[in-house]
Amino acid sequence: MRNILFFIVCFTASACAQRELPEAQFPPTPTISAEDIRSDLSNWRQEMSAVHPDISHRIDMKRLETVISEIEQSIDGEMTQLEVWRLFALINPVLRDGHNGILMQKRRELTEEYLKGGGHVLPLTVHVDDNKRLFVVKADEVNSNLKVGDEITSINGVDASHIVTELLARTHGDTPLFRRTLVSRRFSLMYLMQFGDTGEYLVKGLSAESGRTVSANLPGANELPSNVRAKPLASHHYEYRILDGDVGYLKAGTFHPDYGDAFLEFTTTAFTAFHEAGIKSLIIDIRANGGGDDPLWQKGIMEYITETPYRHVSRYAIRVTENNADPGDVIGEVQHGDYNGLFRATPDNLIRFHGPTYILLSPFTYSSAIQFSVAAQDFSIAKIAGEETGGFSCSTGGVTVIPMEKTHLTAFVPVMQLTRPSGKGCEKGIIPDVLIKSTPFQPNQSIESLRLIAVEAQ
Repeated sequence: MRNILFFIVCFTASACAQRELPEAQFPPTPTISAEDIRSDLSNWRQEMSAVHPDISHRIDMKRLETVISEIEQSIDGEMTQLEVWRLFALINPVLRDGHNGILMQKRRELTEEYLKGGGHVLPLTVHVDDNKRLFVVKADEVNSNLKVGDEITSINGVDASHIVTELLARTHGDTPLFRRTLVSRRFSLMYLMQFGDTGEYLVKGLSAESGRTVSANLPGANELPSNVRAKPLASHHYEYRILDGDVGYLKAGTFHPDYGDAFLEFTTTAFTAFHEAGIKSLIIDIRANGGGDDPLWQKGIMEYITETPYRHVSRYAIRVTENNADPGDVIGEVQHGDYNGLFRATPDNLIRFHGPTYILLSPFTYSSAIQFSVAAQDFSIAKIAGEETGGFSCSTGGVTVIPMEKTHLTAFVPVMQLTRPSGKGCEKGIIPDVLIKSTPFQPNQSIESLRLIAVEAQ
């Protein structure tokens, strides 16, 4: 049986000599036979092809077959569930879709239970740049010599470039930009899943100020960052305030149905306050919004910013399944069609805002947040600001779970392929009307830059 524990390797003798590293730990996961592992891989392969409406739309099929073959050759005995995930997850980048992949089942809940029992996670908030370098975004000034902006060169003697490469090799998402952003946002959780917990962490880097080598022994944290917890509080996702210059600011961090009632109550409160304050322009910040349900942004935002009829899809392809079939449909067939319906807001909303509106995006903005943005952009309801999204502007949807009954991993696949209203730019992310370059080290800078633009447009 393979050992669940991973051991950290020192790449130089001097690194090993400085400190004897504790053995890396992780919550124990079940052991699975080679036969059952192969069975789940084979079943996933068949089901994914049978459910996806157009498997070759994004996927290089030759590359996919190569990766699957390499995985099959690596299954040479029983493995733990975590080891199976590390192997199966090599498929994720090849799928080129944030709605298509294989994850550890309830990985956040599993990790939170581990932390409650005395485990730790690496206490770093980081940014992965386009050269796959790792930088400190948030630093603990009391316990660390590391400062915001410092480049991390190694963790526990392992080169940072190797760490980033290993994590990206197992990350799902449409584009390299999206996958780098996902690793940045979920680094502490993903590092634990791949490299384990050593209780404390020796981090080396380069000072952004002096260029000199810096190092810190960081005690492990006993809780995950709020953005990767199983269910953050609604206050983490939602915020509104009135900025200088009569600019309303509304942060909508998720459209997840778990927050549905809280979100609709929040937006009613926010737009009531905006109406009473007499704002002259509005910023809607969805940089941290990974998606959810379309009815939430339709009822919770569009209702308050436009009377223009709109749609978020012009064409679709959908695989008919038992869950979405209408009478007369044939299970398994793919239906193609134009979508001509229009959504209309109620005509008598007394707190509706009628002034200039800006929607602030980031590379992380995804799924139904993309649907909201393309509807607003293509029907000239709001100007899109910020940076190009890492997700394609013509998205997939209708995520369906593929059972993995032997390994109990979570596999998911879309049943819909959607074309944005304009039908243009599908091979790219959403391109902003107002480009605002941001820095992960000063996240409020984008808001201030956009506020100045909004004031000028009043």
